[in-house]
Amino acid sequence: MGFNICFRVFFVIVVVNWKMNQLRETLSDYYSHISDYIRELSLVICPPYPYLDQCSKLTNQYNSRGISSLYLGAQNVGHQSSGAYTGEISAAMLKDFGVSYSLVGHMERRTIFQENTLIIKQKIICLQHAGIIPILCFGDDPTSDPLTTNTKAITETIKNTLDGLDKPSSIILAYEPGWAIGGDETPPREVLEEIFFSVRSTMTATLGQDMSRHVPLLYGGGVRENNIHRLLPCRELDGFLCGGVSLKSKTLSALLNKIVTHGSTQTKVFSPVKSG
Repeated sequence: MGFNICFRVFFVIVVVNWKMNQLRETLSDYYSHISDYIRELSLVICPPYPYLDQCSKLTNQYNSRGISSLYLGAQNVGHQSSGAYTGEISAAMLKDFGVSYSLVGHMERRTIFQENTLIIKQKIICLQHAGIIPILCFGDDPTSDPLTTNTKAITETIKNTLDGLDKPSSIILAYEPGWAIGGDETPPREVLEEIFFSVRSTMTATLGQDMSRHVPLLYGGGVRENNIHRLLPCRELDGFLCGGVSLKSKTLSALLNKIVTHGSTQTKVFSPVKSG
């Protein structure tokens, strides 16, 4: 019996989603407090729209010091390139502020704003045309059982979203079980690994092995300093999407320290993702 060996590219990526939080006066101190960890991994900060300009300047300020792994992200994007869409922000506008990544399909967007796969796919296309890397969020319904996962529904969502994209490998996937968002509990490791392997297999079938091996897989939902040790050993896991833990620089720094310390003791070769 023979075995097919596939070497996959691994990453260490932490995506920070402030949601509808923070104020302008706190931003400079926030960046200063987390700067010690920026050299060790790729950090994407997604502020609310009004603070994109200030965060863009702070990102450029730190990158000018030789730190090249700090990126500006957005929490959302409009599904059209321009037009009469009151309150929407286009991908080109985000790019104009120096945005490199953008969340799409976050559970809160799907449930509160009723965004469906078609809308999310249109957003991905707009982002990729603007040269911004989409971070596609997917996961279970908030009312789902923490110990059971509808893997078939998840993989169908991934397949339908990725199929037909012009640049299918220029994307990041983030699994977020709805029940875990905003809490401090996470799925068992075996459940996460089952999901990640199923998603990776779906990507391979949809995109081909060469493309799928370059797509990072993140976990989001209840990520905390006190449970990160249970998540870090998960196979196929490349990083994290963080919400509540990222609202204070102190708690985010503690989390980043745990991730960096774990990464330095592993035999995997981690390589930060680069935009463009």
